[in-house]
Formats: sequence, C-alpha cells, structure tokens
Amino acid sequence: MNKTKNYLNKVKFIFSKLKNFINLKSVKKIDIPIFLASDDNYAPYLAAAIASILDNTKSNCNFYILDNSIGNINKEKILDLKNEFKNFSIEFIKVDYKKEFSSIKYKNHAEHITIATYNRFLIPKLKPDFKKVLYLDADVIAFGDIKSLYEIDLEGYSLAAVEESFLPPAVKNEIKDRLKLNPEHKYFNAGVLLFDVQKWLKDDILSSVLKLENSCRDSLKYADQDILNIIFNNNLKLISENYNFMSQFEKDNKKIILRHFNTNIKPWDLNPKKRHALKNVKIFWKYAKKTKFRNELYSKFS
Repeated sequence: MNKTKNYLNKVKFIFSKLKNFINLKSVKKIDIPIFLASDDNYAPYLAAAIASILDNTKSNCNFYILDNSIGNINKEKILDLKNEFKNFSIEFIKVDYKKEFSSIKYKNHAEHITIATYNRFLIPKLKPDFKKVLYLDADVIAFGDIKSLYEIDLEGYSLAAVEESFLPPAVKNEIKDRLKLNPEHKYFNAGVLLFDVQKWLKDDILSSVLKLENSCRDSLKYADQDILNIIFNNNLKLISENYNFMSQFEKDNKKIILRHFNTNIKPWDLNPKKRHALKNVKIFWKYAKKTKFRNELYSKFS
C-alpha cells in the first residue's frame, strides 16, 4: 500500500514539474514593436486599441505612435493605461508631413483619408535598426494574442498583409481597372501590415512610393493602400483574414486576432446598449471602459 502511495506521489511530482515547464515555455515573453498613428480626435480609439492588445498578450509591446498633433492632455490619458497594464512602453513620434511628403500634392478622394495616411511609409526610415515591425490602424481591436502575427515568417518578402476577400466582384474589378492591376491581383488592406524593415530600406520602397504617387495621383482612391497594391502587385505574403478581420458576417471570435472596423460606420458612433448590424461593437466598448476616455465616449449616449 505504501509503495503504491509513494509511486503515485512521485508521478504527481513529475507531472507538476512537467506542467510548470510547459507553462513557462508557453508564456515566453518577447518584445513586439507596434506602430500606430493618431491625431487628437482619434486618441480615444487609439487607447482602446492599445488596451485590447495588451489584454490579450503576455508579450511586452513597445508602441510607437505617429503623432499628428495629439494634445498633452490626451497623451496623459493614453499613458494612464500604465495603471491597468504593465507590459508596454509608448513613444510618441512627431512627424513633419510637409517635410517628409513635400513632393505629394495630396488629392482627397475619400472623405475620411488625409495626407497623414502616408505615415506608415516612413516607419522603416524612423526606426532603421529594427528587423521587423507591425503597423496597425487605430480602428482595430484585438481579440487574441498579437504575438502570432508578429512571429509570422515573411519568407523574404518586404511586407505581409490581408486580402480584402469580402469585396464584391464589381468593386474588385473597378479597383483593378482603375489601378491597372493584373486580373489575378489580390487587393489587400493596408490597416494591418507586417514590415521587414531591412528589406524595405534595401529596396528603397519609400522612393518608389513618392514617384508612384506623383505619376498616378488621379487614379488613387484609397491613397496609401492603392499605392502599396500597385507597388507590390502580389509580390508580398498574404496572411490569414483572422489578422485583419473586416467582414460583417458572423465568425467564431476565438479565431480572430484583430477586428478592423474599416468602414465609415465606427463602433464609437453606436450606442453600446443597443443591438447593431455592425458586428463586435460590444468588444470595442469593453476596452474603451479600460481607458481614461471612457466618460467622454459614453457621454454622447447619456
């Protein structure tokens, strides 16, 4: 009887050690450089995006905010997330758009797009020592661990992105005709990007961007996104839609890593207490509550 008991105790001890080892391996932390962009108006939504990312990862996230005139009060509110999360740092990077994009005579085709949308092109130039970085639009909310996105093997490509597969065929054809893309082109969204910084710099893609903008300005509707599609023309790594989920159709939330609210209808414009056709509104408000902006965001519905 005692032998059996001793044997079971040894098995339990070995199992507990093995379990601890597995847990330690599974929670190995890495540093993830993440670039986002915002002006003062978008600061509350940026804060919600950051809160959602941090709530879903054990990795350390180094955020670099391309700062289009974010006020000091709003910066303090964003930094207040330190009271909720410890696994991050934030650096605000002021970008002189007039200087950086002096050759661009910006033509506004889409109401919600400004010249600041080109800021993602500057990321490798701003942090040339990095190997790989993420860029995210501020209107995303994380459902899962962003680590899996950052760890994707780029396989020699400069860029990884998600195809806008839910676009109606007529829209896809219009885009291909307007931008003179190949019939088999897979148009991708520029709201979630994984950069190989060194290859981007080596290929001097920023120069290509500026030249292309000048030559095809009248054909651009979605500014930076159109330009990237022309330049890369299927010569990039296309990754799972779960990393930039844009569809309004139902999907198992457990599979989504990033939900991108890329339409003109945004969750912060919709009453959190009501049902809406826009999916995942409640998830946005879950993270908005964790920020210092919660009262002002809720006040318009009170």
